[in-house]
Amino acid sequence: MAVPTSMTDEQLKGYMHSQLATAADALGWSVAGGNYDEILIDALLDLGLSAAADETNLRKLRAAARMHVFAAAHRAVDGLVDFRADGASYNMSQLKKGLMNSYTQALADWLEHDPGYAVTVTAVKHKHDPYTADDDANRSEAWH
Repeated sequence: MAVPTSMTDEQLKGYMHSQLATAADALGWSVAGGNYDEILIDALLDLGLSAAADETNLRKLRAAARMHVFAAAHRAVDGLVDFRADGASYNMSQLKKGLMNSYTQALADWLEHDPGYAVTVTAVKHKHDPYTADDDANRSEAWH
């Protein structure tokens, strides 16, 4: 299979569906059912695009789609609870935990491409550094 150089909106929805895997089945989501329409819009808005085909960086496009689909799926299971019925046990908290883990990873992947995300490192010098001899002498005088 050749690596694609662009994706249509429908292909991106299919990609989001494939990323949810069995969670999509548990949620009853499908591309044909329109479950990914609003999620696609959210991803495109984050990217400043009107269509998936407008993005040339597929890593960026797919990262945005993954982050949004896992966020939406996680929100969708908010009201679900663990329960037992007819001798069977349904542990919906496992689904929620799995979706949260996937969302966290997808968010980390997306932040690499998010132009609004930045990390700044600044050196901080404390007036009383506990690791210098001068501060130790000053501190001991203050305690007398």
